[in-house]
Amino acid sequence: MNSCLANNTNNNTEYITKSCATMLYPQLCYKSLSKYANKIQSSPKILAITALSVSLFAAQSTSKLMSNLSKTPNLRSGEAATLADCVEVMGDSVDELQRSVDELTRSRGDFDFEFKMSNAKTWVSVALTNDDTCMDGFGGMAMNGQVKSIVRRFVKKLAHLTSNWLALVNNYASSQDHHTLKEIPKNKAMLFLMTAFAVLPTISFNVYNVYKGVQARKGSMLVGFGNGVKEVEARWIGWAGVNVPIEAGQRALTKALAEKRCIHVFLDEEIVHQCYNGYFNNILWPLFHYLGLLREDRLATTRSFQSQFVAYVKANVMFAAVVNQHYQEGHVVWCHDYHLMFLPKCLKEHNSDMKVGWFLHTPFPSSKIHKTLPSRSKLLHAVLAADLVG
Repeated sequence: MNSCLANNTNNNTEYITKSCATMLYPQLCYKSLSKYANKIQSSPKILAITALSVSLFAAQSTSKLMSNLSKTPNLRSGEAATLADCVEVMGDSVDELQRSVDELTRSRGDFDFEFKMSNAKTWVSVALTNDDTCMDGFGGMAMNGQVKSIVRRFVKKLAHLTSNWLALVNNYASSQDHHTLKEIPKNKAMLFLMTAFAVLPTISFNVYNVYKGVQARKGSMLVGFGNGVKEVEARWIGWAGVNVPIEAGQRALTKALAEKRCIHVFLDEEIVHQCYNGYFNNILWPLFHYLGLLREDRLATTRSFQSQFVAYVKANVMFAAVVNQHYQEGHVVWCHDYHLMFLPKCLKEHNSDMKVGWFLHTPFPSSKIHKTLPSRSKLLHAVLAADLVG
């Protein structure tokens, strides 16, 4: 009996070793998961759920640490503000990883599987971006050396854990044969479009705010581009301009849009508010229409600007997660307008061989105007990750 148990344990440990071998941080992966080998056995799903749970616990611990550090006596205003931002984004990471664990645990059935896996991968991607955002806040800033060292050590480990777990979740998803949309031939292009943040067909609801159906959006850019790409088989990915909080409504909407070769990106209300009413309209729209912005040094220090930029990056990461889910080798991804300037970078980091184009629908602002944007360097580098810019 004991020898049988020993053999099973060895087999389970070998499965962990094999699964971790392809990770970006294999030693950390094995060290974190080997203690759960008998629970995981050789189940890809339990492996992914366990990995996410470990990352969730690390995020909770890091969030608590940030909160305690923010109360350190004699912190300068810049240090306190940076730690406060880290507390906020770490709290978001905890929420997003918890949602990922819940979604992955509940996954079942053909259509339900793909829907829930898309949600889980999106939230893990956003959590990984939160880690980077916290670390960016310490770049080039003269801070308390001990505080800075502690923060970097914990956030770096959390980022490495989350990166591993995203890969494991992707591996689990790709191992399952579930599809809600027809396969596109490999010689066809995958068209990615988002213009004015709401380009998919209009979604209709009844008086009780229950989803009813999909209608054509007259005069939209979707119609114009649709007429121009008749020779290519395209998928249209975007946000439909509505919040659908009920899970049954989300599934119905996803299925209805799939029939029109459209794929919806579900964004929560806070991200929509911070992006559409904030970063899009208050920052990028004036910039790309030659109106200019506040002085850079004044704008960069405002909490509202920082939170809007974080939401902008999160939205682009969520779009990238949906694109990656449906991408097949040979597809071409076409990103549109200033709403998705961060998307080429997100896509290339996931798959450097992906063919990505980015097209701006307005003239690019002059250097005099462009230099008023604090995040200009990050946005420009993100755009230049594309293979073609127009």
